[in-house]
This record gives sequence, C-alpha cells and structure tokens, in this order.
Amino acid sequence: MPTKIYTAFQLFVRQCLLYPLLSPFLPPENKVQKDYSYANGAKTGTLENVNYPSDQQFVDNGDGTISDLSTGLMWAKDGNGAGCNNGATLDWENAIDFAEALVFAGHEDWRLPTISELETIIDYSNYNPVINSTVFPNTRSAYYWSSTTYAGSAGVAWIVDFGGGGVYLGVKVFAYYVRCVRQY
Repeated sequence: MPTKIYTAFQLFVRQCLLYPLLSPFLPPENKVQKDYSYANGAKTGTLENVNYPSDQQFVDNGDGTISDLSTGLMWAKDGNGAGCNNGATLDWENAIDFAEALVFAGHEDWRLPTISELETIIDYSNYNPVINSTVFPNTRSAYYWSSTTYAGSAGVAWIVDFGGGGVYLGVKVFAYYVRCVRQY
C-alpha cells in the first residue's frame, strides 16, 4: 500500500491534472498498446480492440484462462489461481520474474500486462472490484501491477486499483497483486 494517504481532493487533482490521458473518468481507448520492453529484448506492437457485446467479449477456455476476443489477450482467470500467484502479492521485480517463469494452462509465454492491457479488463459497471467478477473471480479490490515503468522514475510503475478503477503509480518495492497475460 502507498505510505502516504491522500484526501479525495488531492487524488482528484492528481488524476485530472497529472494523468489526464489515464483518467478513470474517460472511456477506454479503442486500441491496446503492447510494450514488452521490460523483458529481455524489446518488442512493441499494437492490437486492434474490436467491440464485442459484453456477454460475448470473454471466452472461458476451461483451463483457468479467459480469452478476450476484443484484444486477442488470454488472461489468468482466478485471482486465487496459479496465474495470479495464488492470490499473493509481490514486489514489481518479483512480479515480472514470476510472470516470465510461469508455466500455466499449457503455455510458457506468460508475462505481466502493460498498463494499457490491464485497463482493458476494468469494468466500470461494477464496483469494488471494478471488474466482471463472474469472468474474473476472486479479484481483489486492490492494486495490481502492470509491467509499465513510469517514464519519470525507474523506481515506480503504473498500477490499477480494481477497488475503484483508478490508475496510479506504485513504488516498485511495494507488494501488489498480479494477473498474468499472454497473447493467444
């Protein structure tokens, strides 16, 4: 958890002035940017986000994974499952290492999602957690790591708060939750 507690006004100012492009008040973008530069070798690309009806967007693969038809991403399903570090928290470096070493559901190419990818599973029609809990059970109303380092400081990375849907910065030595992803 962050060590400093902010008032609602301070959070509002930070959200609206410092992070205007990532404000939770804006609808999601229609493209998902992939950035694997945190891993060995830099690979970048763009995925098109196809709009599916919400009841057809996610497919349960029956092996502990969910395929998102709109982004081409496969997610670990259960927040208490192997693809989410069995519901335990990790600091950022260990989260990266965990995801890259994960062998789960017959796949070895798991990784920590970028901030843009992680934002695609936020569901503002739900609250606390701000995610479809039927599709992604046992998701904590808490912070989840992304692989995206903040450009202004190598010691912090972007995180998503699935309690309220906000996007924030997390100090990399803090421990937050993990949900692994891969491209299917």
